[in-house]
Amino acid sequence: HASLIPVFGATVFIISTYFFHISFNTLKISFQSIPNYDVKYLFVGTLLLLIPYYLTFGFPEGLSELSFETIYDYREKMAEKSNSYINYSYSTICKWLLPLMIAFGLHRKSFIWTFLGVICIMYLFVVTGNKITLFILPVAFFFALPLNLDNKISIVLIGLVILTFVSLYIIKPTNFLADNFIRRMLFLPALLNQQYIEFFTEPIYFSHSFLSKLIEYPYDLSPPKLIGLHYYKSVDINATNGIISDGFINLGVTGVFLFSLLCGALTALACKMNIQSVYLCVYFLLIHSFIDHAFFTSFITHGLIFLFLIILFFLVFYIIIIKTFSQN
Repeated sequence: HASLIPVFGATVFIISTYFFHISFNTLKISFQSIPNYDVKYLFVGTLLLLIPYYLTFGFPEGLSELSFETIYDYREKMAEKSNSYINYSYSTICKWLLPLMIAFGLHRKSFIWTFLGVICIMYLFVVTGNKITLFILPVAFFFALPLNLDNKISIVLIGLVILTFVSLYIIKPTNFLADNFIRRMLFLPALLNQQYIEFFTEPIYFSHSFLSKLIEYPYDLSPPKLIGLHYYKSVDINATNGIISDGFINLGVTGVFLFSLLCGALTALACKMNIQSVYLCVYFLLIHSFIDHAFFTSFITHGLIFLFLIILFFLVFYIIIIKTFSQN
């Protein structure tokens, strides 16, 4: 009895990505006039952006409180110390800048950058309790490592990643992989799509966000908290979901079509930028952002605007970057 609207949205996204990609090739869109900057400045800037995190959180004591069973309570406790800077910079740093730092270090065999990237991501996990940080690490390593059997470094690093997950399971048996990689990425977004479509029978026309001063919002709680309260009996559950849910609650089926179309165009544009394969983790995380966050939230709070700027100014002309580091 499930609605087919999410199937419609996913189909529009896939088809539009394909046709926009063909269109961009036909139009011969070029980024050659855009200056390219040394990525070392990008990574040094990333480390500087983390200074306010340390000034705000320090290094938390009592890490024994942090476990997968109590992680949401821990996250709420740490959120009380947060501020606007951390709320808006977190995704840009954690989802875009640090994975690129890890990938760059692996590719250029400048393992100090990889080490710093891993340490910074683990620190962000400790001070926020956000599980997405642990999800990002294997994604960054998977796409960045050259899967070549003759590459001993790759074999060792892949082995270490596998050993880490096996060790975690032995020390504390959980369904971590199934819970975070299968349930959280596949089943939960699909379930939430159905719940959003079932609950919001009339479009709310962005009255909960940037049109709140023009259109009266008919509810007391935000859409994610409404879903959390109605279906999961807790106002503390923030049931955020992606572009299909967001498009439907704001503009109905028209919104699903429009947001899926726009995200297809953005994905095709990112592909057209033709960054080096070592940085392909950004494409994976881009799609994850579309699945997990509202359209405009992805751009502002979760840093998609900054991602495209990073690709344009630092990653597009990777041949120039390689030459620069080779000369140095």
